[in-house]
Amino acid sequence: MVLLDLKDLVAPGWLPLLLTGVLLLVCYLLYLSMRRHMRKIDVPVDPRAVQSSPFAGPGE
Repeated sequence: MVLLDLKDLVAPGWLPLLLTGVLLLVCYLLYLSMRRHMRKIDVPVDPRAVQSSPFAGPGE
């Protein structure tokens, strides 16, 4: 009696590893695209807005 018979052991093939790699590559490319688009955002500054700091008291 053999406790672990290796010929009956089923291992996953290369396809799941390949699909995981492709998904990681796609996620990385989407991240680069998002980073590039986020750099293009220009938020207009309102000159009338009060610049507040965490140390400013009420009415300052």
